[in-house]
Amino acid sequence: MFYINLINIATYEIEMLIAFLYFSDFLNKKFKRSIVLLYGFSIYLLLSSVNIYFFNNFTINVLSFTLANIIYCLICFETNFKKVLFHSLILTATMTITEFISVYLISCILNVKTNSYRTDFEIYILNLAISKILYTIVCKFLTKLLPENKPKSKVPLYLFIYPFCCVFSLLLFRKISEEYAISFQLKEMISIFSFISLVAIIVTYFLYGDNIKKDDELFWLKHEFNKIESDKTYYKLLELKNEEMHIFVHDTKNHLATIKALANNPFVDEYVYKINNDLVKCTPKCNTNNKILDLILDKYSDLCKINNIELSTIIKTANLNFMNEMDLSSFLNNILSNAYESAISSQEKRIELSINKIQGFDVLTCTNSCDNKPIIQNNSLLTSKKDKMLHGYGIKSIKNIVNKYNGNYEWSYDSNEKEFTTTVVFKE
Repeated sequence: MFYINLINIATYEIEMLIAFLYFSDFLNKKFKRSIVLLYGFSIYLLLSSVNIYFFNNFTINVLSFTLANIIYCLICFETNFKKVLFHSLILTATMTITEFISVYLISCILNVKTNSYRTDFEIYILNLAISKILYTIVCKFLTKLLPENKPKSKVPLYLFIYPFCCVFSLLLFRKISEEYAISFQLKEMISIFSFISLVAIIVTYFLYGDNIKKDDELFWLKHEFNKIESDKTYYKLLELKNEEMHIFVHDTKNHLATIKALANNPFVDEYVYKINNDLVKCTPKCNTNNKILDLILDKYSDLCKINNIELSTIIKTANLNFMNEMDLSSFLNNILSNAYESAISSQEKRIELSINKIQGFDVLTCTNSCDNKPIIQNNSLLTSKKDKMLHGYGIKSIKNIVNKYNGNYEWSYDSNEKEFTTTVVFKE
């Protein structure tokens, strides 16, 4: 009885690992993975004890399993109760169905009674292993079907071949042991191999999830690097062009002043005055004493003018000069790019940017018109851009830079005014 209870506890913990993989495909974790797993082990251990106390009653088992999933998801993942209940019921239904499938599969292939697992320990272990392998397969397959799955977390079809081969191997080993007289020790080894196969499958999906995460990070880093390199090239060219424009405007003004003096004619004076006014429009519009900041503001000033977006900037007592050029470029470009994308598709079309020092803090506030309420999933903003591969990378980049400089990032949306506001506060 002791070994049966120990196996039941181990089974519950394996079910917890499968639930962890399932929930992680749909929801964001509230804590680090090690903490989430520790909470999971504790919750499922407690409820497995309840199940053991009631002698593995089927109804109690189903209820305790559902309750374990609900508590685990509510504590460790960012979601609401409606989604928690939905996914928990999905897991319960999946577990129940796969257990029945396993029982009938073993019964048909090995020519044993469907309830033989109650009296035959080897059949019991085999049923546990196969049912949980099938449970893992179905849970992973559901991540390919359900629309709520997070981007790039789906398992490719070829990874389903391995667990199916394990199921076939376990049934084959058991069939061989029935056909030929084998020792009790060999039967024990087959039982142990059954559990090892199950654990190996779960570990495989864990490792695959880690690789997916690393690939996502690498993709993001490459994207950020290419974007920064592109911006650096653009701003170097823009700076060179501005310098040439400064020289041209300066020389032209001198030439016009000379012409004005030589002509000594009121009509010529008025004509030169008009030309000088036009030349002023050609000079860079921003002067914050931060070269990169000026170039970025000039860029978006031109973009907004072309697309009839009203852009107002108030930069008086702070210019973010504590940031290095690469961080400032990535940070401000992402903020203004998001504001520009939102404003250009809105009716009012406006962006207001202010960077000021308030009570010892550098405060950046960017408010833009936004007709559509932002889409929020798991407390995170979802992109409205067509390129979903870059989902969330702009916000992620902003947050990384804000954290690097000990800042605080917040956003808000006013549905009455139809405006989106980004606020970043940096400590000195």
